[in-house]
Amino acid sequence: MKKQFVVTIIIVASLMVGLGKDVVMAEMTAHDGPKIQFDKVVYDFGKTSLVQQLTGTFNIVNAGTTPLILGKPKPWCGCTVAELKIDKLAPGEKTELLFTMTVSSIPRGPVEKRITMPSNDPKNANAELTVKADIVPVFDYNPQMLDVGNIHLGVTTNFVIQIKRTDGKPMGITKVEANGVYLHPQFEPVPNQPNTAVLRVEVVADGVARRFNNVVDVMGSDTNHPLFTIQVSGRIVGDIVLQPQQLVWGIPDPENWPGQKGADAAIRRILVSPGVAGQKLEINNISCTVAEVKVTLNPSADGKTFEVVAVVDKVPKESVGGVIKFETNFPRQPIVEIPLTINVYRHN
Repeated sequence: MKKQFVVTIIIVASLMVGLGKDVVMAEMTAHDGPKIQFDKVVYDFGKTSLVQQLTGTFNIVNAGTTPLILGKPKPWCGCTVAELKIDKLAPGEKTELLFTMTVSSIPRGPVEKRITMPSNDPKNANAELTVKADIVPVFDYNPQMLDVGNIHLGVTTNFVIQIKRTDGKPMGITKVEANGVYLHPQFEPVPNQPNTAVLRVEVVADGVARRFNNVVDVMGSDTNHPLFTIQVSGRIVGDIVLQPQQLVWGIPDPENWPGQKGADAAIRRILVSPGVAGQKLEINNISCTVAEVKVTLNPSADGKTFEVVAVVDKVPKESVGGVIKFETNFPRQPIVEIPLTINVYRHN
C-alpha cells in the first residue's frame, strides 16, 4: 500500500510541473512581439471650472519582446490635440502621450473625448483612450440665452439677467461688452450681496428689419477670455414685411445655366406687404446692385401687396453679393434693402 501511495504522489507532481511549464510558455507567447500598454485608458479630471483648457499625460510602455512602433495619435474632434514624445519603443521602454482638450466653449456639464492610438501591436492596433471632465459653472445666470422675440423698428427695450457666483468668492467681473452696435449691456452689482449681480441688456431696434444673433461677453481680469457668454437673438420688424428676407442662388454648372430645371431656376420672388393692417404701401425706384440680376415689381390686384421678381439673366464670372433696393412711403422705412447672393461653382 505504501509503494502505491508514493507512485501516485510522483505522478500528480509530474502533472503539476508539466502544467506549470505550459502556463509559463503561454505567458511568454502572449508577450512575443510588440505590446502596447498604458498606465490608464481613462483620464478623468473630475469636477473643474473656470478653465480654458485641460492638459494631461498617458504613459505608454512596450510590454512586448520586439520594438513597438507608434503611429500619430488621432483625436476624435478638433477640440483635442495629442502628440507623442517618441514613436518607437524598445522592449520595456516608456514614452508619454501628451494631450490638451479645449473646454472654453462648454459652459457646464460632463464632457468626454476620445483619442485613438495606432501602433504595430497586432492585438491592439488602434487602442482607444478616453478623456473626461465635469464642467462645473462658477457663475449661475438666468436666463442662459436671451431671445427677445420681435421688436419693432424705432423701439428701445430692456432685458434683465440675474447672475450669481456659486463658489462664495467676489464676482470678479470687470466689464461687459456686446458684438452688436444695437446691444448695450450694463453690469450692476447688488448692494450687500457680493455674490449677486444684475446684467441689463438694452436693445435698440434701428437700421433695417432683420433677424439678429449676437453675444454679450462677461469679462474678468483675463480680458482675452470671457468668464461666460450670453447669446442674444431676436428679430427687428418694421412697417414692411418681406417673405423671404433675402435671396440666394446656387449655380453648380455655370456653363449650362439654368440646365434641366429650366427658367424657374433663374427666378426668385419676394412678397412685400405692410406690417400694420390698413396702411397703404407705395413702392418706387426699384433697382439691383448686381448687374446680372434684373428686377421687376408686380402689384397685387387689390394693390395692398407687391411681388418683387428677380431673374439671373447672365451668370456672373464668380460668386457675387449685393442688394435689391427700393423706396417706400413709410417714414420709418423710406428705403428697403434686400440682400442677395449668387454662389457660382466653377470646377477647374
